[in-house]
Amino acid sequence: MAARDLQRYRRGHPDSREQQNLQNYRDDGYPELMPNVRFYRNEIPFQPNGTLIELLHYYWKDDYYELEMNHNYIQWLFPLRERGVNPYASPLTPHEIQVMRSDDVIRRRLLQSYKLMLGFYGIMLLDENTGDVWRAENWMERFHNLNTNTHNNLRITRILKCLGELGYEHFQAPLVRFFLEETLCSGNLQNVKRSALDHFMFTVKDNSECQALVQFARDHYRPKYQFELGPAQVLQERQPVKNHFFQECQPFQNIFLQERKPFKNIFLQERQPVKNSFLQKHQSVKNSFLQEYQPVKNHNKEYVRSANTWKSFLHKRKRAFIIVLLCFSIYVWLDLWQAYFGNTEDKKNLMCSRKA
Repeated sequence: MAARDLQRYRRGHPDSREQQNLQNYRDDGYPELMPNVRFYRNEIPFQPNGTLIELLHYYWKDDYYELEMNHNYIQWLFPLRERGVNPYASPLTPHEIQVMRSDDVIRRRLLQSYKLMLGFYGIMLLDENTGDVWRAENWMERFHNLNTNTHNNLRITRILKCLGELGYEHFQAPLVRFFLEETLCSGNLQNVKRSALDHFMFTVKDNSECQALVQFARDHYRPKYQFELGPAQVLQERQPVKNHFFQECQPFQNIFLQERKPFKNIFLQERQPVKNSFLQKHQSVKNSFLQEYQPVKNHNKEYVRSANTWKSFLHKRKRAFIIVLLCFSIYVWLDLWQAYFGNTEDKKNLMCSRKA
């Protein structure tokens, strides 16, 4: 059902008879046939048990509990051309879309509704011209709620489709790109990943941007060989057909391999002489190089051997060398001591003779 609704949404609902019947009465003085316009003009509250849109924007901005538990307001804030689960919410008509797209007050309130829901999901709008979004300050708490209450995935799909219907198409691709980055790259919203791949991407009406998002998902999906696009139910239904196709193709594959075998053998036989001649030439070049290198190699071996011999000689006589050096140093110090602090009488006689 969701995949069919997405397909009809991207095609502009060409088979919507009920929408066409409602449009036929748009000029007949029946304002009640435009409840979505009247709600966004702050004339009627949403139903059932609702409030005016200005009061909703003011009092529900930080009331996350009410935004989570109340399921009546979302189809009034972001109306679509197909019916939802709220029987009191009316689908959009083509005439309502024209009116809401051209009314600046309604566009301003729709932008406020979008910011309201972004804040509820832990996201903030960085630029109204480009639609760029990023994490809000309370993103960890709100991401946890988004991972826990998966019915918000349906709400996000509704928001994206409504943006495409009411003139905010440039908000679609940045929001979908944000969810792809958080699910595929950062891994923060694992319970949103399937909806982002199956539904969010295909709400983007611009074909080039949609293709860029699909390419981004293909590049960052892990493991890559499991990347498949489409609803899980459709993929499961297609799997038996896929297996049956491979089973039917197997005999043809075997026949092809058997027919290719002789050609492969002939190619290998023809290539064998060329391979042998190449190996022989390579062997001769290798032998000549080894012969020229052998004297240098032997000289290097002799040098290394002599160096190792001298090193082992010093290592074995290290202790004797240290003892001899210690004795020599003691002898020198004793000689110096005798020279400066020797027989004092001889020094006195030498001094007296000098005085005389």
